Amino acid sequence: MPRGRKTAQKAAKKRGRPPKAVCRAVVLLDTAKIRRARMKAYVRRKKSLEKLDAELCRNYDDDMTGYRKFLAQVFGAEMTQLRTLREKFLLAQSRYDKIDMLARDRRMSKERYGAVLRSMTPPEADVWDTLESELKACMEERRKQKEAAFARIRQMYDDAMGENDAEEGAEGDEDDFCDPEFDDAGSGGGRFDGLHGEGREYGADPEGVNRGGSPYMKEVKKLYRELCLRYHPDKIGAHDVRTQRLWNAVQDAYQDGDLQRLRSIYAGCELEAGGADLRCSEIDDGIFDLECAIRELRAELRARKRTPFWGFATWTEAKREQAEISIRAEFDNDLRAVGLQLQWMEAELERILTSYKDKPKKPSARESRKAAMSAMPRLFD
Repeated sequence: MPRGRKTAQKAAKKRGRPPKAVCRAVVLLDTAKIRRARMKAYVRRKKSLEKLDAELCRNYDDDMTGYRKFLAQVFGAEMTQLRTLREKFLLAQSRYDKIDMLARDRRMSKERYGAVLRSMTPPEADVWDTLESELKACMEERRKQKEAAFARIRQMYDDAMGENDAEEGAEGDEDDFCDPEFDDAGSGGGRFDGLHGEGREYGADPEGVNRGGSPYMKEVKKLYRELCLRYHPDKIGAHDVRTQRLWNAVQDAYQDGDLQRLRSIYAGCELEAGGADLRCSEIDDGIFDLECAIRELRAELRARKRTPFWGFATWTEAKREQAEISIRAEFDNDLRAVGLQLQWMEAELERILTSYKDKPKKPSARESRKAAMSAMPRLFD
């Protein structure tokens, strides 16, 4: 048979196949066999999570702690010097920002405000103390202005409401135009009472979902209380890394009002305690939470592996010497950069305080004409 004919027959058979059925959702039955299979899946994921957690704990206890001790022992002086320079730079930058804000508030340049600031400072005082007092006075003035504006708005609102009340009172005196059929005391007073249900106001929440006493919130509070009785620090003492992560998850779920999340956490706790009366759906919720936690730990591990202290406990002497050379070069670059920034900022502050000079006053046109007339020779004296 020619090759083309065989290919055509295969293509015809392939086109004639029924589409493959894909299961989109499965409703688990609570049978012992299915429950055992789901429990095995839960145990496998639990072991994976514990392995990742142990690796993170080892990195924190051995690598990170040892790396910090290494930096403190070898580069203690550089770290102290760098911290001091950064504090000085942040102080100078805050002073520059304060001068800029106060100059904008007074609608003048920074150089002119620096001259004003020096003129306000006594000879024995510091100019930066004067700057702090001026900033406090400016903030207090702004606060008073806001309070005055709020009082004016409040007074306008009260006046408008008083006028509306007066108009409504004048309209209420005209009883001759009121229809007793639609009056509250008349026969039609309860005509629209049951329109939205018995004893229910328009816009009320019929299910009570948004109220604290709803069944949903009662279930949330019940599960939260049970979990707190199990894992509160006052009950079990100080938390380890795993228990602290679980406690944080409980707090976040309660703050968000996430009942499904609390149920899955509770199901996971019951599974760890050996609970045999859990449904397959609850076991699946626990598996889903474990998978989410595994993804988070893997992402955190990937981030940790990019840090310079990963595997520090297993470093050799040659690798430590090489790391010491590179770290010392980084400290030198940081010290040089921060020192230049501090030098520029201090020079800028000195320029602002000392560079402004009063310009000579320009004479007016009248004064210029008078001076010119006085300079002319008197011909008829």
